[in-house]
Amino acid sequence: IIQASLPAPYPPTDPRQIHPAAERCQPPDAIVLCEDVVDHTGTLRSGVLEELALLWRRCSSAEVGGASLPRRIRIVPECLTISLELIESPELMRRTRIAERPGGIDVTSLNGLSVASFVSLDEALLAPRRLSSRQLACSLPLGSPDLLAVLPRLTGCVRLVATSTGFAHGVLTVFNWPGQNSTRTNSNKL
Repeated sequence: IIQASLPAPYPPTDPRQIHPAAERCQPPDAIVLCEDVVDHTGTLRSGVLEELALLWRRCSSAEVGGASLPRRIRIVPECLTISLELIESPELMRRTRIAERPGGIDVTSLNGLSVASFVSLDEALLAPRRLSSRQLACSLPLGSPDLLAVLPRLTGCVRLVATSTGFAHGVLTVFNWPGQNSTRTNSNKL
């Protein structure tokens, strides 16, 4: 997850050797690029929030000349929002349920036992029809030490109310971050 900028040359020269008053200088800034917050399947990568919390706990200050000084950290992307939307998709139903009666056998009970889970299918492939408005599930301030206060409160629920008639076959999950091209749909998964 983490690609950080390091002072050049690395390892850095001891600042006290450059200037005697450098004991009071600021620690080098850190730039952290999170290139895989949302993995290739369209899910939030396992462990990413724990890694960012550890970064904020361990790297936000540095020992310089025996004193702990604050370090400026810049995380890209600065925030991540997760939104949800009810959708109808006969293709999604076909891919996740037994929709016909093989050999005349009633398979309703088998469909009842199927596990409802994130199936990571591209939105365009399933041509969903939206049944509700998009609802913000959470906003994660990745680029702020406030992330440490937000993470313990991530429990809760999102109310999705159908505004169109139809069958709710799934929930569309949309990840957005600043600077993301709004016309792209590869972060939208069912």
